[in-house]
Order: sequence, then structure tokens, then C-alpha cells
Amino acid sequence: MLLTVRIAPYARTTQLWQEYDDLVATLVATGSIKDHTNLYWNVRLPATHPTIEFRVADVRSTVDEAVMLAGLARTLTRTCAEGARRDDPYAVARPELLRAAHWRAARHGLDADLIDPNGQRSIPALEAVERLLAFVRPALEVEGDWAEVSTLVRATLRHGNGATRQREVYRRTGRLEDVVDSIVAETEKGIEGSEKGIAPTLPH
Repeated sequence: MLLTVRIAPYARTTQLWQEYDDLVATLVATGSIKDHTNLYWNVRLPATHPTIEFRVADVRSTVDEAVMLAGLARTLTRTCAEGARRDDPYAVARPELLRAAHWRAARHGLDADLIDPNGQRSIPALEAVERLLAFVRPALEVEGDWAEVSTLVRATLRHGNGATRQREVYRRTGRLEDVVDSIVAETEKGIEGSEKGIAPTLPH
């Protein structure tokens, strides 16, 4: 199990799909996993669809956040794929550093400095997110999503994410039941707006 969770391995060649299939076949043949669904990497290749599956983020409690993450994931994939086609150089971070970066982001979210694996240093969360936005901006603009996704990202930076809101509810009430109720209310509000053809409202 420990070998098949969290950080996915780097592909050593440009034949990503074949290398991935070979790795899965070897893990199955050695009895390490039952099938590809036992690979719990943050990012993995589905067996039935020609796409990339981002698993690093948990389920979002609002439609806005789901739209934001989907937009970032799609354009991050496009940006990296186009760079690979051009044979652009890229830094390969040590997996130990990536695991540390993942742990800190999961533990502290936007409330602490995050790790820059390429620069091998800590930087403010705001700076890290703005760097990501700058990196994917050309792809967001091509898709026509820059205005929406960048607005949602900056709203999250100003007002906090779901974890921030849930901790605030618990701080005020001291009841986990109220935290669950707040999540349900957030999700229902977004779904009701979508069903009526109303764009989700950004916080002010």
C-alpha cells in the first residue's frame, strides 16, 4: 500500500502511457496490487479514458471551488503537455521534498508558508498560488477561463478555503454537527443556483 499512495513516479521516457501500463502490469504480476484502481497516487492515468486523473484534492463543498480546481487541473495539464511537446527543460524535484511539500500544504493550507520544490525553500502561500496562476495563465486564456478561474482563486485567497470555513464554524459553536450542517448548506446553495441557471455567487 505505501508504494502506491501519494506521489506518482516520474516517467523516464516520452512513452508515458506505455511506461505506465508496464509499471501497472509489473505491480499486478508481483502481487503488489490487484489492478490499476489500487494505485492511490495524487495523479494517475485512468485505464478507460485518455485523460489524467487528479486525486490530490478532496471533494469540494462549493460549486465555485470545484470549477476553480477543474480549471486549474485542466490548464496545468495542458501547459505541461505543451512544454513536453516542445521538449522544454524542467526541474525534477526529489520525491522526499515533494512529500514534505504535500504534507505541509495538506496540514496548513493557505495559513502557512508552502514549499517551493524547485527553489528548495519556503515561500508565502499567496506567492506560491500566484506563481501557479502565472504559469497556467496562457492556457487559461486560450480556454477562455482566465477571468473566471483567476477571480475564484483570488476570492479563495481572500476568504479562505473550505477547511478555513469549517474551523471557523467549530470555533464559534464547538459542535461537529454544525460543521456538517454548514457543509451541506454550502453545497446545496451551489447546486440550487446551478439548476436554475444562476452562476454561483462569489463572496465579497
